[in-house]
Amino acid sequence: RGRYFDVLAHLWSETDAGAPTTLVVGDNFELDLVMPAALGAHVHLVLRSSTMPHEALLARAMARGAADTGLLAVLDRIRR
Repeated sequence: RGRYFDVLAHLWSETDAGAPTTLVVGDNFELDLVMPAALGAHVHLVLRSSTMPHEALLARAMARGAADTGLLAVLDRIRR
């Protein structure tokens, strides 16, 4: 996960942004979203047929988290 952190830190440094203004979208809760969420980013789990039910519950329970089957929900979050 070190390289993933390095990429996020580099992006935030280059853009003068930070985790609170970032939305990370992924289809694997553990690999894609847990670390960015722990760093304070908004996260969105794209649900697949193989997504475990507890992953969707965890994503939705996060203060800055959500889960949905379609990408239109991501666009709705960006528009807010």
